[in-house]
Amino acid sequence: MRNLTTGNIGLALAVVLSVAMCAVSFLLGSSTGYASTSGICFPSPEEWTLSPLLSLFLNGALIISLVLAIQILNKTYNFISTTDTVLQCSLLVLICSNVYIDRSVCSSTLIGAAVMIVYFILFRCYRDRKSATSLFIAGTVLSIAGMFQYAAIPFIIALFLASIIIKCMTFKSFIALGIGVITPFWITAGLGLIDITALNLPDYDTVFTYNFIEEGYFLLWLNCGFTTLLFLFISLYNAVRMYAGNTKRRLLNNSTLIFGLVACVCIMFDRNNMPAYLSVLYTSLAVQLANLFALHNLKQRYAVIVILLLLYVGAFVGMLQ
Repeated sequence: MRNLTTGNIGLALAVVLSVAMCAVSFLLGSSTGYASTSGICFPSPEEWTLSPLLSLFLNGALIISLVLAIQILNKTYNFISTTDTVLQCSLLVLICSNVYIDRSVCSSTLIGAAVMIVYFILFRCYRDRKSATSLFIAGTVLSIAGMFQYAAIPFIIALFLASIIIKCMTFKSFIALGIGVITPFWITAGLGLIDITALNLPDYDTVFTYNFIEEGYFLLWLNCGFTTLLFLFISLYNAVRMYAGNTKRRLLNNSTLIFGLVACVCIMFDRNNMPAYLSVLYTSLAVQLANLFALHNLKQRYAVIVILLLLYVGAFVGMLQ
């Protein structure tokens, strides 16, 4: 609590840097983005016919909402034992350092927002055996997001596992969750808005058959691979300290960990739609970074921050090419 790594000044610098990266990405970034797949029922955000400037501001609003939401979430449930701003700073910089996410409204920020809403619902259900209504709503949120981008659907599995971890899952809650997932499709099909028999199913392709260099997305995948490894390493490093600490705090953190792990698995087996999972992965990494500085008295705290910042900004500059 006393050895802060970043404070309000650090947060202000992160905001300035992130705004600058978004502006540069918008002005200089390639006009062609990474291949994306449409939603199950409706066009994904990448296919929306918005003006470039409106798309930029809408995406910026979603990113700001994510950062504010994670701050409010931590203040409400205190799942990270610090008053530092590492959580907000790291999430903001991580998202804005990816030119395939920061320059226009996209599936990644849409799914990130949906998962953030689920976090608020999920954390409220901690050890609540009467959580059927809440899990119904959480399932509905992810199902609606899945109608626009199928990459949201795997996080229903994460929601189910996280519900078990925080001890709120009962048979009634399980049924409510399932009904919540089905309801949006049921209603839209009943209104004639979608044809169940003509739903768009994704084409999956793994990273193991992908030539990162020849396809021209080497730095994007380097960013993704480094983020994944960093997330896994810091999660393991934090695990011992987390296990010895407050039970509620540990279980709430483990629930965010599950979402990050699901994102990692999906990236490996759905490389065609990889950027869609990144906002959730970035959020999970930001949580682990905040825990890293809160739980461990690192001697080179500022060096760690500067090195990570330089790596992600360097990858950002490379992705502009």
